[in-house]
Amino acid sequence: MARASKVLRLRLVLIENVPTVTHDVDEVVEATVEARKTIRFSVAEAVVDIARLGAPQRRRRHVVRGLTG
Repeated sequence: MARASKVLRLRLVLIENVPTVTHDVDEVVEATVEARKTIRFSVAEAVVDIARLGAPQRRRRHVVRGLTG
């Protein structure tokens, strides 16, 4: 995702996954966040009720938002 963000010159990237992804032994969340920071994205992450983002379902998801300045 970080490479696609750079190649496609995306200004906003939103990734969602299960909340337990933060416990992954391969540390995919940390790698994703760090990769985005290296291409000058401001990054925020949180566990949210995905319905708050407009999805037609009510469940908690881990969300990473990357935004370029």
